Order: sequence, then structure tokens, then C-alpha cells
Amino acid sequence: MTGSSTNKAHDKPSAAMPLSTFFLPRRNDCPWCASVALADRLQTADLFQRKDGCFMLSCCKVCGHVFQNPQLSGQGLSHYYRDFYDGNGADRMRKIFARNGKIYRHRARAVASIQAGPALWLDVGAGYGHFCETAREVFSDTEFHGTDMSSGIDEAFEAGRVQRGFREPLSDLSQRATGSYDVVSMFHYLEHTTDPKDDLRQAANLLKRDGILVVEVPNIRCPLSRWLGRYWVAWLQPQHLHFIPADNMVKELSLMGFQIEHCDSCSPHDPVNLSAALLLWLNHRLPNDGAPWRQTRPSLLFRPVRQITFLVAAPLLVLARCLDIWVVEPLLKATGQNIAYRVIARKVSR
Repeated sequence: MTGSSTNKAHDKPSAAMPLSTFFLPRRNDCPWCASVALADRLQTADLFQRKDGCFMLSCCKVCGHVFQNPQLSGQGLSHYYRDFYDGNGADRMRKIFARNGKIYRHRARAVASIQAGPALWLDVGAGYGHFCETAREVFSDTEFHGTDMSSGIDEAFEAGRVQRGFREPLSDLSQRATGSYDVVSMFHYLEHTTDPKDDLRQAANLLKRDGILVVEVPNIRCPLSRWLGRYWVAWLQPQHLHFIPADNMVKELSLMGFQIEHCDSCSPHDPVNLSAALLLWLNHRLPNDGAPWRQTRPSLLFRPVRQITFLVAAPLLVLARCLDIWVVEPLLKATGQNIAYRVIARKVSR
């Protein structure tokens, strides 16, 4: 048992269910500032799982907020998340998260420079709990809790990566644990939520006075968001619903009674831009033919052709990875607009 609720996975939608049921009505105003001055920013497909559907992103001309429009409905979220982080995608995601120790240590040390020795830390969107496990190297006396809507949080608790795991909406936990935590972290969580402002309010409610909130999200100001187009890995459609500019985030947190301690748009980054874009392009052209949601099966030649293509592309992927590390990463740091940004804020009002 985890520390609280263990919601069951949603029932699988019928294969005959029309895609229109997966979307809410299209908005004509910005969900962040309510401006009606909107422009189309991107149209793309699901480049990761290759499930059917077309996804549009709108950009607010006033505040710069970018959001999925129309946004996925509850049924749509269930459909497109299925087998991404758990189920058929669980093994892949475990491997990805488990090898990110360097990134997790960097995040923990960024907090350590501002807040020493928190007693209770809640990681929102904790997944399989690998961040909490690594952060314990920096905060050995801290008790780490995690919350996530996927089954990964159950595994995190069973493996001892978190002392308590909660599989329930953040609003429910906020009602039960008001003012309980010294630190609440949201690493690449808010872009997945249907209402990021409300989740920020729930996080504020969970914090003690003088508690620390840590937020890390994709940086929509990163020049690669335009240069790489639909193959910019941080778009992650259709899972990412909101892209919040850093100045919007800082302003909102200030209005909520936070004091901004740190805002960094240079260093929070895993340098995989070109290599990930190339992989997405290959997967778009030659999708995995074994995915259970694919309604048509390719010819007998497809699988060997796909394997040969990826084998031939291997040197290009190595080259792209080298360019990411030695060329793209320094250039992005020089611009001050990397692929993600991190804000650390202290709650100074009740």
C-alpha cells in the first residue's frame, strides 16, 4: 500500500470511439491571461507513440502563453497517456529516468543552495521516484513523499524511493495535508496539467510558511522551439498541454505570495535536442509496427527496413549527440534561453 489513495487506471476506450470525443471545444481566449488575441503556433501529430490524431497549439499574442487548443478531454488524456509512462511504455521510461542521476543531483543541489535540511519534501509528478532517491544523497535526513497519477508511484513506494506515495489528484492531497511540507517540487509537471495556475495554488497550500516551491518546465523562449519545429522534443504532443513563459511564472508566483529566490533559464537541461529530433523524425517516418493501438499492419518488409534504417542512422545519432553536447548546449547557454527553466520561490505569506 502507498501512503494514500490508489486510483485504478481508466477503462480502455472503444476502438470505434471517434477522435472528436478526445477533445474539448476549442478556446477563443488565453487560459493564462484571458486575452482573445491568439495565433496558431504549431500543428503536429503524435510523434512518440504514433497514435492517431492532429494536435494544435495556440499562442497568446499578449502574454506569450502557448497551449494545446483544442485541449484533450478526460477521455483523450486517458487514451494518449496509456502505455506511455506505464503499461507497454514502463520499461522504456524506467530506463530513461534511472539514467538521469546527474540531472537529479543538479536539481537537488540548486535547492540546497537556498534551503538546508528540509524535514518533509513532496515531489509532485514523482513517477517512479528516481529523483527522490537521488536527492536523498544531498538531503540524507529529509523524508521524501511523492504523488503521481500513474502506477509508477506504487513502484516508487515499494522500492523505497519515497517514504510515502500518493496516487490521487493534487487538490485532494492539498485538502488533507495543508501546510505540511518544507519543500514542494514540480519538475516537468505543470506542462502536463489541465489548469497549471490551480496546481500552483494547491502547491502553495501544501507548503509551510517560508517553505520552498521548485518549478521546472519547458522554456518556450528557447530558439530551438522554432528552429526544430514539430521535432523539438519539449513539445511532447499530445501530453504537454501548457507552455508557460518564465516571466508569466514569476509574476504569478509573486501574486500568490512567493518571494522569487532563483530563476534559471540556462542550466536546467538534458542536452538531447538534435539527437532527439532525429529520433522523432525517424519514428515519424518509420513508426513501430508492433504497437497494439496500430489498426493496420505494415508489409512483411517493413520491420527489416526499419531495423536497417535505424542501424544506418546510428552514426548520425552519435554525431547529433556530440553536437548537442559540444555545440548546441554552449550556444543555448550563451543565449540565456535553454530548453527548460527553473524557478525556486519561498512562500512568505499565508
